[in-house]
Amino acid sequence: MIKIAMPNQLRGAHLNEWKKHFGPRPKGMRVHFKDSHRTNSSIHNLILVTAEQCAVMNKMGLGRVEPEFKQTAIALADS
Repeated sequence: MIKIAMPNQLRGAHLNEWKKHFGPRPKGMRVHFKDSHRTNSSIHNLILVTAEQCAVMNKMGLGRVEPEFKQTAIALADS
């Protein structure tokens, strides 16, 4: 978390990194970590998913798959 304003307005560092590179997130979208490590806020580790994909992936236990399988997990969430 990083402080973005006073008093105590915080935002995830990954959200700040995404906004710096791509601007504000589209409505209904979530920023996920490819490698599932929340401390790795590198732009190369971030992907954008819909709120529905996020919910299905979490329900199916696919939120923490290995990075090379993340796109497959998103595709499964869409089916």
